[in-house]
Amino acid sequence: MKRFAIALPMLIIGGVFVATVVFGQAMYLKPYYISVVDQYGEKVTDTLDFDVYTAGSTVATVYADRAETAIGTTLDDVTDSDVVFYGENTSYDIIVYSAQGAVKEMGITPAGRHQIILPDYEYCVDFPAWDQVDITSPTTTFSAEGKHYILLSSDQSITGVYPTTGALNQEIVIKSYTTGSNTIRFDDGTSMTIGGNITLQESQNDVLCLKCIDADGDEWMALYAHDN
Repeated sequence: MKRFAIALPMLIIGGVFVATVVFGQAMYLKPYYISVVDQYGEKVTDTLDFDVYTAGSTVATVYADRAETAIGTTLDDVTDSDVVFYGENTSYDIIVYSAQGAVKEMGITPAGRHQIILPDYEYCVDFPAWDQVDITSPTTTFSAEGKHYILLSSDQSITGVYPTTGALNQEIVIKSYTTGSNTIRFDDGTSMTIGGNITLQESQNDVLCLKCIDADGDEWMALYAHDN
């Protein structure tokens, strides 16, 4: 943390000159690490632009380092899908632009590396929305009807979770909720063909992509998973 000193005029106390110094504190800038991948978990090779907001549509100034080298409110013509910047806030909203379209990601925090999924262009119209889905114990299922991107949370740590009411060949991307610490485990077996149990933990930005393989909409296979 940087500190600076300001010398004030001398004071005379008991015939002795005394210098008065007060200490101020510079901004404490937190690092934000971001990786941009496609829906298959591969790094995006397009040139990327990033718009950064404190909330909603309020633009934010971010920095290249803790020395407060200002970048501004955008990161333009980025050719590396792994990005780092520094900011004062505890969270930011970001819009990522590529040749395929744009995605808005909300509530990004400085905890760990945040993964932003840039899907195929057919999902990039008007920014694909994440549907927040909350599981309340003892329920272990949730509806995937009409959804592509699901932000999943639970009121407690649970196992044996799987989606229902899907459509044959429907693909969904499930991401753990941005706050909390509960774990949500998808178990390999009945209704799930995922090659082993997969656990998402809240606030870790863990990701699981599933494909519906049954016309009844309640049997799924895993396409990929990322555990942060």
